[in-house]
Amino acid sequence: MPYHPVASTADLDALPPGRLLAVRARGWNLALVRLDGRLFAVEDRCPHMTFPLSKGVAREGRLICTLHHWEFDLAGGQRDAPPEARCRTFGVREEDGRILVDLPAS
Repeated sequence: MPYHPVASTADLDALPPGRLLAVRARGWNLALVRLDGRLFAVEDRCPHMTFPLSKGVAREGRLICTLHHWEFDLAGGQRDAPPEARCRTFGVREEDGRILVDLPAS
């Protein structure tokens, strides 16, 4: 899967720590966050009730959905219980002031 530009670094850096940036790229709704110097990209949809994860908050390596407080590991999308309920994560990198995400065809 190729990396695609989805946002500028400035857009993400303008947010308070732990807040997520909602973007749409190539048919995907994504939520981006920088936490402790690392970038993360997840599908902007909680697997529980499809609430936008971009409305959540990130801290200590976890993404917390504000609707029912489900928590997901940002690195792999896992949730403690049930383990099959995970958010989809994507490879992400930063180049020349742009945020690029490894997106499959929509």
